[in-house]
Amino acid sequence: MIRVVHIVTRTNIGGVSNYLMHLIQGTTKEVESTVIRGSASEEEGDYFAQHEIPAVVLNVPELRRNSSPFGDLLALIRVVKILRQLRPDIVHTHMAKAGVVGRLAALIAGTPIRIHTFHGHLLYGYFGKIASSAVILVERCLRRVTTHVIVNGERVRQDLIQLGVITALRSSMIPPAVNQSAPRDSGTQRLLFGLPMEQFVVGFIGRLATIKRPDRVVELAKRLPEVHFAIFGDGPLRTQLESSAKTQRNVSFHGWVREASLALAAVDALVLTSDNEAVAIVLIEAAQARVPVCAMDVGSVSEIVLDGETGLLASDLDSLEVGIRRLTSNPNERLQMASSAAELANLLYTRERLVAAHLHLYSALLGRQSS
Repeated sequence: MIRVVHIVTRTNIGGVSNYLMHLIQGTTKEVESTVIRGSASEEEGDYFAQHEIPAVVLNVPELRRNSSPFGDLLALIRVVKILRQLRPDIVHTHMAKAGVVGRLAALIAGTPIRIHTFHGHLLYGYFGKIASSAVILVERCLRRVTTHVIVNGERVRQDLIQLGVITALRSSMIPPAVNQSAPRDSGTQRLLFGLPMEQFVVGFIGRLATIKRPDRVVELAKRLPEVHFAIFGDGPLRTQLESSAKTQRNVSFHGWVREASLALAAVDALVLTSDNEAVAIVLIEAAQARVPVCAMDVGSVSEIVLDGETGLLASDLDSLEVGIRRLTSNPNERLQMASSAAELANLLYTRERLVAAHLHLYSALLGRQSS
C-alpha cells in the first residue's frame, strides 16, 4: 500500500472536496489515505459530513483560510508532528494555505515526495497587485521543494508555467472527476424548491463570495425580468445579495443543497459568473445532467464549455445577458449543446481516469525516488 497524507485547508462544499472524495474512494485498494484538514466556516458547509470518506481524518483548526502568523506557525508545528508519526510515502497538498504549510511540513518531516495540486490559482482576482506578486514569489520558492505539481486545467497550467510558478517537466494536467447522478424528476424538484413551473429558470450554484461574482446574477435578474434566477449556495455575500434583490420577484435563495444534481434537475440552464475558475466542477455536473450553461470565459472554463457547441462563453455582464437570452429563445439549440456537453463530460471527467492518472504518477515518483 502507498501511504499518502492529503493536506487541505478546509473540506468545504466545493470542487476540492469533491476531487478528494473521488480520489480517495477510487484508490482504497492501492493507497492508505489520511486527510489533515483545517476548519471550514458554517456558511461554507462541511462536504465530508455529507459523504463517506474511507480515510482517517485529522483536524488541525489552525490550518484555516484566514489565520495569523502565530496560527500558521502552530499549524506547521502540528502538521510536522503528525507527519513524523505517520511517516507517509507521499504528502499531497491542496489549496493555497495547506500548500504552503503542508509542503514545508513535509520537507521538515523528511517526507520524500511532495505533491501539490493547483485546483485553480490565487494569482488573478483574489488579491491586489502587490499581494498577488507576493503570492507568486512564495509559490516560486515552494517550487524548489515540490516534487511534482498537478493542475486541473491545461490553460491554468500554462499560466503557471509562464509565471515561473511551476515547470513543464515537473507538472501534469489531470482533470477532475464527476460521476453521473441518477436522473431526477424536474417537476418534483421545482416543487421542492418552490420554483415557478412555467417560467424559464436559470440556476447559480456556488459560494456567495466576491470571486464568484454572484452580484452579476442579481443584475441579470434586473435585466431579464421574464427569467427566474435560483441561487443555490451560501457565503459572506448572502445578506448583501438578499438586500440588493429584495425588490426582485424573479430571484430566490436556496442555500446549500446536498447534491448539485438536486438543483440542476430544477433549472433550465446554469450560469457561471466567476472572475476566476480552474475547471469548475459544477459545469461538469451540469453537462452530465444535460443542463445548458452560459459561463464566463475564465481559467480553464473553455476546456469544458466549447462556445456554441457544448455551451456559451461570455466575457462580461452584457455577453452573459446575450447568452441567457439565446438559451431562453432557442430550445433546439439548448438540447443540442446539452447533449454534446454530456458526451464530452462522460468521456473526459470520470473517476476512472482521475484515479488511473494519480496512481500512475504516485508509482512513477516512488519508483524514481527508490532508483
